[in-house]
Order: sequence, then C-alpha cells, then structure tokens
Amino acid sequence: MAGQVKKIRALWLELHRLGAVRNPSELALAKFVKRMTGVDYQGWLDVDNASKVIEHLKKWVLRVVGTV
Repeated sequence: MAGQVKKIRALWLELHRLGAVRNPSELALAKFVKRMTGVDYQGWLDVDNASKVIEHLKKWVLRVVGTV
C-alpha cells in the first residue's frame, strides 16, 4: 500500500511539473483524493481506491503530455 501512496504522490508532482496542477501540496492532493474517492487522505485508501486514483492520474498525465 505504501508503494501506491508513493505512486500517487509522484504522479501528482509530475502533473505539477507539467503545469496541469497549480498546487503540489499534500493538502491539495488530499482534496483531490477526497473528491475522487470520498476518503480524506491518500494514506487511508484501500487498494481498489488507490488503484482508481493512480489510473486516473496516469490518464491525466497522458492527456497533458499529448498536448505539449
């Protein structure tokens, strides 16, 4: 599970680096995760919800990279 949380953070920071996310903070990430899953903090996600967030972020990265 810790690996999934690290992956979520890494994807979030990559989106910030690409200019798609304005605020790279943990609070902003937690708000995004809550909007997607209803869970207040990414460290509390179960495997299914963490996978859902990861896949969403990966698709977002691909959309952004495709437009650069």
